[in-house]
Amino acid sequence: MTLAELREAKAAWRERYQAIAAKHTPEGVTVVESSGMYGKWFCRERRIKAPKPVGKMSLFIYLHECGHAHLGHCYNRKVCPKPRYLQEYEAEQWAIRVFRQEGLSVPRRVLQRAKEYVAMKVQRADRRGVKRVDPKIRAWAGVTQ
Repeated sequence: MTLAELREAKAAWRERYQAIAAKHTPEGVTVVESSGMYGKWFCRERRIKAPKPVGKMSLFIYLHECGHAHLGHCYNRKVCPKPRYLQEYEAEQWAIRVFRQEGLSVPRRVLQRAKEYVAMKVQRADRRGVKRVDPKIRAWAGVTQ
């Protein structure tokens, strides 16, 4: 493959990732580009802050935040009483499902990062005295009791 062909192929993938992101962005949600590989869902403002989806990792982060919006998550316990670890797990699963629906494989490093993130939230819940964390979530994130 020539350098020109490689650049063309990369540009085509970037366009595909952006099209997938646009397809799954909830209606009425504003998207702001983050300066790094992180995201945040602002439920009150109906705004997502996420990296521009130009690669699989950035697309996954973007879709994770879209997952929060689609699933009705909010960090205000009065609006969404689900524990934070559960919201994060559900958003990760939502992003994985979209990847598969779109015919994309989830890279090992992306999946590992997702599991580590949920593990961190489960461990925080444990430290705060949450009585019970779903064993399925614990197992997926690799957190023992």
